[in-house]
Amino acid sequence: MKFKKLAVLFAAVMALSGCSEEEAKTDMSKLPPDTPYCRNIMETENGYYYNVDMTLSLRYTEKSSGNDIFLCPKPECMHDGNDSCTATYNNLIVSEPVLYNGYIYFIGEIRTKETAGYSLYKVALDGSSLDKVTDIVEAKKPPQYGNFVSSLQSFIIHKGYAYVPYTVGQGDYTQFVESGFARVDIVTGETEFVSRSDNWLESGQFSVYAGCGDYVFYDLYSHSSLGGESGTYVYNIETGESKLMLEHVGDRAISCFGDDTFYYINFNEENELILSGYDIESLEPNDITIETGETSIGGVVLCYEDKLFLRGAENIKVLSKEGDLLGTVKSMGVDSDEMLDGSNYYNGSIFDISDGKLYTSVTLDDWNGESEIYCCNIDDILNGTAEWEKAYTKHTWEEYWDEDPVMKVLQEGESE
Repeated sequence: MKFKKLAVLFAAVMALSGCSEEEAKTDMSKLPPDTPYCRNIMETENGYYYNVDMTLSLRYTEKSSGNDIFLCPKPECMHDGNDSCTATYNNLIVSEPVLYNGYIYFIGEIRTKETAGYSLYKVALDGSSLDKVTDIVEAKKPPQYGNFVSSLQSFIIHKGYAYVPYTVGQGDYTQFVESGFARVDIVTGETEFVSRSDNWLESGQFSVYAGCGDYVFYDLYSHSSLGGESGTYVYNIETGESKLMLEHVGDRAISCFGDDTFYYINFNEENELILSGYDIESLEPNDITIETGETSIGGVVLCYEDKLFLRGAENIKVLSKEGDLLGTVKSMGVDSDEMLDGSNYYNGSIFDISDGKLYTSVTLDDWNGESEIYCCNIDDILNGTAEWEKAYTKHTWEEYWDEDPVMKVLQEGESE
């Protein structure tokens, strides 16, 4: 077996940021808000967490030593999907995990002979426990239900509630079971539905943007006019009401969120991208218009401490809310640049901010899916002295197992 056991002290994972179990039971309104600029990087004071693949495969990289281990404290464990391994438990098909208030949360697929659906789980940062918070939705499999891997949407946690878009089955009519948008109390597991339907014509596909104050912003792509109007909606977490904010028109779409402003991205007459600001409370334009000078932007735009970060054709720009250029740093992997170790890398999918640092990823030129994550200090970008530093490597499943765990799940389903 290719699994490599690292001779490290797992106690190094114990000194982590976060709160105690008792602190997690406080008033929900006191729990942290969503942070739209920190979605891909799970960083604590001492290290980084990440998931290897579409199955549960949590790992931890210690900053001081570079040691990279499965998030499981059992020295004899092979981390092969057995039901006592906190890092790879049952080879669950999972969403991207979310680091929140001292735990790692993820959505796991329910996959039995009779039913399909999704559950919310949480994992202790020292790997000592993995708990199911609740079953969010579970439906009986219809005869035509195929043995496929569900497409798990990204979810957010805002002020103690997980907001989870989901589709049981597939989006097409023949393989559809149910879709919706759920709100889950991460302490009690109590679940309510912003929207839910098992009728394809009256349903749609949901995706969630961010939580800001008393609001959660999400998208609906309706399967027909019976399922409501496609567009961007805002959900009031106090009243439980949703309203259509913007119909899907042309190229205009929400781009990023600040404390009191969200930004639409659109094109001007010169075919350059512009950011237009809207007030979070009133949902009306607030006279902020920012010209990016770019005809294309790679990935998301990030809003952090009253600054906007965007990845252009060659450089990452930092702009003020007035549109002034505050700093630039060359993107990594542009045109298969030669990187720090002499290899040719390509620009990866990660573009994120954590703890005052900007993060990006590059993909190796052999296209095996392995990626390396780099960071640089935001202050250094503003001062013109930024240098990229490698944070950790995200290997593919081949590094740890002889068989793709996703295929293993599918094969086990076929043998039921």
